[in-house]
Amino acid sequence: MISGVDLPVKDWKTIDAYFQDNNGYQFVSFSPERYQVSLQKRVKYYWLFQEKIGNPKVAIKRRQMVKIFLLALQRGLIEIQQLFHVDRRKNQKIEFRTGSNWFSVTGDFARYIVQQERWIKKTFKYTLCGDEVFVCTLLANSKFAKQVLPNQRYVDWKRGNPYVFRLEDLNELLTCNKIFARKFDQTIDNKIIDAIYDKVKG
Repeated sequence: MISGVDLPVKDWKTIDAYFQDNNGYQFVSFSPERYQVSLQKRVKYYWLFQEKIGNPKVAIKRRQMVKIFLLALQRGLIEIQQLFHVDRRKNQKIEFRTGSNWFSVTGDFARYIVQQERWIKKTFKYTLCGDEVFVCTLLANSKFAKQVLPNQRYVDWKRGNPYVFRLEDLNELLTCNKIFARKFDQTIDNKIIDAIYDKVKG
């Protein structure tokens, strides 16, 4: 699973060899343990308007008044749910986990995810950033949890949220110990994208 702002930073022979050497592993990154408890609010409460709101920061920056109104309403509803001790997880005998929604998984685990489609839709409807919860939750509560490695994405959270790589970062990206990197934006620096393509196209 790769987004439009990710790029491979290794050639395909290297990538193929890496996955062959680690055959059977799921490459999924979980949020650090210190954040797991606080992130439970994503599935604990009903986020009724999240699909309509999208990214709150974008809505506020663009002054999209309808979305801003829904955002305020949703926050009020969350406070009401907290007051009445709402917890959607109470009937689920599983451990909910959060993490990155960018991952590399085996065919077996991919089929397992698809087989849980009905449960996923029912359990994660009206959650906040559900795409960062359902895969990690399924993995943590399955037999596949025995063989897990980080998702092999090189991300810089120190210089941004995350940082957008520039041409001057080329050597750093090509020598990192990851297979993919994020993120890139052609409106900020298109040259880094072209430079990586030239290096890894084989």
